[in-house]
Amino acid sequence: MERNTEFHTYKPKQERSFRVVLKNIHPSTDLNDIKQSLTDKGHVATNIWYVKQRVTNKPLPMRFIDIKPHDNNKEIYKINTLLNTTVQSETPHAKREISQCMRCQKFGHAKNYRRNNPRCVKCAAEHLTNECPRKGIDNNVKCVNCNEKHPTNHTGR
Repeated sequence: MERNTEFHTYKPKQERSFRVVLKNIHPSTDLNDIKQSLTDKGHVATNIWYVKQRVTNKPLPMRFIDIKPHDNNKEIYKINTLLNTTVQSETPHAKREISQCMRCQKFGHAKNYRRNNPRCVKCAAEHLTNECPRKGIDNNVKCVNCNEKHPTNHTGR
């Protein structure tokens, strides 16, 4: 860091949160109540968020839950009731895409574990995309990774 060297790292598996999908929880259920109920059952939830329907963006009756790493993490799948509601727990569906950093636009890591200079997804200049002077849709774009005329996050579909 002192030499301003670009790099990225990964979090070791034993330090990563254990993620689970909890189904049949009504969208109006308070997140703190869910967190407290999980704590009572021996699981420390570090983050809880809604799963939303893609088209309407409305919350669905399920939550993503990150649990602090512990030996008993897999026991969460045995929980059948939570807050007087019958629930199901399952593993989240695995993404089939290679991750792309939203900061430097390179593949294979996320922005949380990076020390690379920022690159704009539109013009490939060394600034964050939200700081780009180009506002709105622009056909004069450039990819950071291949220097072709498409945005860096273009999937080619």
